[in-house]
Amino acid sequence: MKCSLNMFISSILSGAKLFFLYIWNNIHEYLEKRNKTTSVPFRNGCVC
Repeated sequence: MKCSLNMFISSILSGAKLFFLYIWNNIHEYLEKRNKTTSVPFRNGCVC
């Protein structure tokens, strides 16, 4: 039981990570498009 629970949790975490990366890429593309119209100094990328 514990083993399957760990697999379940890890699959949820990896799915959440993929979802987060997908959202992050979309936000990045949006910011890139917006930067071409307004020249905001957001060139090398990410505010981490």
